Amino acid sequence: MEKEIIGKIKQTTICEKIVAKILDLGEQGVYQPGGLVPTERDFSEMFGVGRSSVREALRVLQSMEIVEKRAGSGSYLTDIPVGAARIFNTSQMIEAFNVLDMSEARQALEVQTVALAARRASGDQIEAMAEANARLEEAVERGDKEEIVECDFRVHKAIAEGSQNVFMCSMLDALAVVLLKSNIEVMSEDKTKAALEYHRRIIDRIQAGDEEGAREAMAGHIRDVKERVTKGIKNK
Repeated sequence: MEKEIIGKIKQTTICEKIVAKILDLGEQGVYQPGGLVPTERDFSEMFGVGRSSVREALRVLQSMEIVEKRAGSGSYLTDIPVGAARIFNTSQMIEAFNVLDMSEARQALEVQTVALAARRASGDQIEAMAEANARLEEAVERGDKEEIVECDFRVHKAIAEGSQNVFMCSMLDALAVVLLKSNIEVMSEDKTKAALEYHRRIIDRIQAGDEEGAREAMAGHIRDVKERVTKGIKNK
């Protein structure tokens, strides 16, 4: 009983430590917005870690749209939101919770966020949502799991930005690591096709200014994701 109440202390992964360190360096001004950040090899040598861990960390930062990768040029810092390192520490804490906890948190956050987006999103923001979903569809056609998960998160990030609520966008960033990790573990063709259809329905309701319809579509999407993730974990 005591063990159940206290729970286990989660060990921080190398990837999480690298992300937190890069965010800290950005907040300290070591890396400037718009500036080139070190290569995978350089980060690997600087931090004394494997390149695969650095690569995973940079993917997380790309999904959070804090780092932008430019073909043939390298990776650039886009911006470091105020308190980004603290937000990421929150994401580490969130990983200690179970799928049900996470699903309930997403329901509370994203269902309200999408309603605000239906009320406030500009034409450009709605177009950004549609473009993000189109990039997801292209990734699905290529069958690249990592890219699919990243593109899926960008759709949700674009929707959050449409809410024009900075705090909610930051909270979604805090969930980024958990969402990326849980989604890639249960990625399937059925799941990606279902996500695309839910996204289209959600964006359609936002464009129509239908707050209740947007809520229902997002709630359905998150329930579907929870069921698929739970099933994937049970089948492991």
